[in-house]
Amino acid sequence: MRSTITSRGQTVVPAAIRERFRLGPVTRLDWVVESDGSIRVVPVAADPITAFRGSGPGGATALLALRDNEAGAEHVAAIKACHALSVADAWIAAAARQEGAVLVHKDPEFQAINSLAQEWLG
Repeated sequence: MRSTITSRGQTVVPAAIRERFRLGPVTRLDWVVESDGSIRVVPVAADPITAFRGSGPGGATALLALRDNEAGAEHVAAIKACHALSVADAWIAAAARQEGAVLVHKDPEFQAINSLAQEWLG
């Protein structure tokens, strides 16, 4: 879908996008420039907590899912018990493992977790 930018810097969000994402006249939009130079437009929820939830690059949704799941919290505890990690790092490792993600890092403590898919940047 395409739209044009007016001389005042305004554009129209196509009706199909407005309907699909329930965007209205007071919906705020974040314009994000990605590392590859592309532009991503993200609707911002009116509630700041809802707006923040899952929007960070660290996979906050995965961390919240672990927190709200007893088995997930036990997995975090098991990682913490077996490795010299901070509690925060144990949560990050558990979330990466749960999501099947590759953990990209410079933290030498993560290297001890052999069962975690990871890429060392150090």
